[in-house]
Amino acid sequence: MKLELKHLSAYLPFKLQAVVPNGDITEVGLSKFICFWHIDKYKPILRPLSDLIKEIEFDGEKFIPMVSLFINFCKICPDKYSLDIGKTIILMDIQQDFNEWYFVYHINEKLFEFSNKSESAYRNLNQYDMFELLKSWHFDIFGLIDAGLAVDINNVAS
Repeated sequence: MKLELKHLSAYLPFKLQAVVPNGDITEVGLSKFICFWHIDKYKPILRPLSDLIKEIEFDGEKFIPMVSLFINFCKICPDKYSLDIGKTIILMDIQQDFNEWYFVYHINEKLFEFSNKSESAYRNLNQYDMFELLKSWHFDIFGLIDAGLAVDINNVAS
């Protein structure tokens, strides 16, 4: 895998920052990347998907991304929840209609799911808008950090 414009272009509307070859940090704009012959020399600064269950600060606001996604797209405010990570990232134990509901992000499938414990009910979610929000928060939706093509925001000195 190599860093390509298709990876970076997804983040360009969202004030992406990158580490440049001399170690400085710069905001990335389309005009900069059109001029670069060696895009792979620049490493975007992104959040790992594991940060979905951690409190983050973005644009001066602190929130837990999975909770924010759940409230915005499932239109329910959880009374209680617990967060877990593995092959999936789960926001669970939402009580509605006397059922336990799960809001899950399946990492390998790149899919958000909202279903009840017995899996007899399932709600469709607007995947596109959810991923647009993840990109706006600078989450690594392409696996660039693990491939060594991006820098984990948690490892950048502020």
